Amino acid sequence: MENNFINILLPIIGGSLGTLMITFIAHKMNLTRMKLQLEMENKYKERKDFKLMLEELYLLVDEWATSFSHLYLPIIQVMKNEITYNEALEYFISNQKIDKTNFKRIEMMINLYFSELKTEFYNVLILRDKINNIVDEHKRDYKNGLSDGTNYLKPFIIAQEKFYKSIEEFKNSISMFSKSILESKL
Repeated sequence: MENNFINILLPIIGGSLGTLMITFIAHKMNLTRMKLQLEMENKYKERKDFKLMLEELYLLVDEWATSFSHLYLPIIQVMKNEITYNEALEYFISNQKIDKTNFKRIEMMINLYFSELKTEFYNVLILRDKINNIVDEHKRDYKNGLSDGTNYLKPFIIAQEKFYKSIEEFKNSISMFSKSILESKL
């Protein structure tokens, strides 16, 4: 009877151990698959978030450049002595209320996330500063009674054209950077 009991118990124990091993292996394989799936989902989310940030940067740069350029439109008329500086300032004040572009956000995004774009961004800023310097020089002369600003007109227009070109180059750099990053993260 004892022999029968062992003969019955051994297959049950063997079957239980086999089932336990199969369950353990299945669990291990399922855990590995879940980890892999989670990694893939995280990479997808990271690429998507990165893409959204680059799209936002592109749009912010475009909005800022447009606002910056529009603010200085009346300066050309002042340089031609068609309007007064006060009339141009009224235009500035009314349009600054409309301009909602967050320039600090552009700087923050480049400094924190896209340092590879700093050189192109600084090239844009150099040209922005050149435009501001021309306007400042003209303003100083205007305040001193020299209302004819035609000698500033050509440098101002050339600086504006270079600024537009640098903005387009910068936006192109953002696009190329986006493509290279997204392709490398696939």
